[in-house]
Amino acid sequence: VFLQLIGILTPAALRRSRRYAIIGIVTLVAILTPSGDPFTLLILSGPMWLFYEISILIGALRQRRQRRAED
Repeated sequence: VFLQLIGILTPAALRRSRRYAIIGIVTLVAILTPSGDPFTLLILSGPMWLFYEISILIGALRQRRQRRAED
């Protein structure tokens, strides 16, 4: 969200890189967790993916408000 606020990323860019972000999230969780079972990966990857999607939504809403304010 911070990178969207300062103008480095856009919601469209985050949408385009969604599959790479999911792979990165799962890889990061696999490295950080002590066990490698799939259940733990799902439990920890789910909220991180949800936060990613929420950041896209927040950025899109912010961008829409900014466009309306300019008109």
